[in-house]
Amino acid sequence: MALRVAEWQELGPGFFARRWSGIRGRERHRCTVRGLGEVTVRTASSDAAVFRQVFCERQYDLDLHSQGAWVARRYGELLDAGRTPIIVDLGANNGASALWFATCYAEATVVAVEPDPESAAICRENTAGRSVLVVEAAIGSEPGSVDLVDEGNGSWAVQTRRAVDGGVAVVTVPELVARCGEGAELFIVKVDIEGFESDLFAANLEWLDQAAAVMIEPHDWLLPGSGTSTDFQKAMAERGFDLLISGENLLYVRRV
Repeated sequence: MALRVAEWQELGPGFFARRWSGIRGRERHRCTVRGLGEVTVRTASSDAAVFRQVFCERQYDLDLHSQGAWVARRYGELLDAGRTPIIVDLGANNGASALWFATCYAEATVVAVEPDPESAAICRENTAGRSVLVVEAAIGSEPGSVDLVDEGNGSWAVQTRRAVDGGVAVVTVPELVARCGEGAELFIVKVDIEGFESDLFAANLEWLDQAAAVMIEPHDWLLPGSGTSTDFQKAMAERGFDLLISGENLLYVRRV
């Protein structure tokens, strides 16, 4: 009950009405969300849960923590220096997190990376008109390709696996920042890539030394015994970040 009340209060009655669209057999529900404008959610998917995590539970809201002041200070420093803060949203899904970052940091550019074609299309639709660049690709420590693996856990749990002739290209964090042009500088990185963090954090981690905050959802629960969090735990421990816990995410924040 409390969750439904929070959804109504934070996202509005139009979002809540998606339930009726689902009952009527509609695959998608278009509605107006308070403070965001129009968004699309897939009725038979995890889309609504993603929006609740982002906007009701506020899992990426750094201002809920004292360390949020450090991130705000860095944001101001980049703008004062004439730089463009780049927020890299890895595993952007339906665009809810990209919308959150674009709203909180209006003068930043958000690069939303999503390998699943259907989710990438929804992400483009939901972030249209914002300073959001949607890249339909996977993320990794080095270029290459992957195949997508859907084990039936919903659109937010599509996995990527390296394959020589995979159907989806792999991009890197430095490549994404470079795409944003001269003056672009990495600011925040959000990582929710269903276990592929073991690849992302395996090598070429210089970009970590530029980020003011790194937000990671670990997936050892999804892939027991595979050690998907081992490399990122080591990499983050070696750098001067404070560690916070927010919902399903580990928030690493650098003091500036």
